[in-house]
Amino acid sequence: MEVMENNISAKVTPYGVLYKNSNQSEQVYNGKNLPPYHWKESMATVELKARGEHEFIYLPSSDIEIEKALMRLGVLYLQDCETSIDSHELPDRVLEMIPEKTNQIERLDILNKVSKRFKEMGEDRLYFEKLMNHVNPRTIDEILSLAESMYEFELFDGMKDLG
Repeated sequence: MEVMENNISAKVTPYGVLYKNSNQSEQVYNGKNLPPYHWKESMATVELKARGEHEFIYLPSSDIEIEKALMRLGVLYLQDCETSIDSHELPDRVLEMIPEKTNQIERLDILNKVSKRFKEMGEDRLYFEKLMNHVNPRTIDEILSLAESMYEFELFDGMKDLG
């Protein structure tokens, strides 16, 4: 309250009181492309870059959301963009299993499928990571299959194979 009371430049707006503080202001919205904004639970944020501009898509994502991002960038195809993972909540081990030579479309499709599975797991993600350590899947397809059948397994901590 003291900051507002001692600030002679405060302005009342329909959205609240606007006042200048000691923080440096910076422009984060250019009128077209929004900065990353985590407004819903997402498993990964992918940045698309084209023509000096960027868009973010939040995985899992629908095809329509991806198409809208491409339209805002002014390109028709994902191949016309440079893609990179901005942030993620997926195990690094899963991301490392995506083959290096995978093209951008396949890579985004794989990330979207994996993100959808992990989001569906909810709080069972930790259980799944333990299960992955026990089963040791070697490919993305094996991870997706394991995720589909994870509830058919039962893990017991502290038990060891003597053989």
